[in-house]
Amino acid sequence: MAKPISSSLISGEIIDIGVITGTKSATINMKVRKSGRTTGTTTGIIEMLDGTVDVGYGGSLVATFENQIIANYMSNPGDSGSLVVDGTAPLAVGLLFAGSDTTTVINPIDRVLDLLNVNF
Repeated sequence: MAKPISSSLISGEIIDIGVITGTKSATINMKVRKSGRTTGTTTGIIEMLDGTVDVGYGGSLVATFENQIIANYMSNPGDSGSLVVDGTAPLAVGLLFAGSDTTTVINPIDRVLDLLNVNF
């Protein structure tokens, strides 16, 4: 997280998505979208809730993440940190953090907001 030195320097809008107005829980087959640094605006479908994934961090370093949302392929390296939102409304669903050639892994947004003690 960061705090701007002046609110006049930032906009609350996400490119091609707009201003986020709240949150929404993910559901199976839910259409989602994100605007990322590498791939721009892409869309996807939620395929799994409560997923467990192992993410390699080089060498033998592996971290296990539980209770993750799994979507189809909709990101590439550099898109991590993108906000994943509902397919038709400006409602946050999760925070993209990992992926592969077939899937995208998303932290559920309500858990992220709780842990960081922030809200929209």
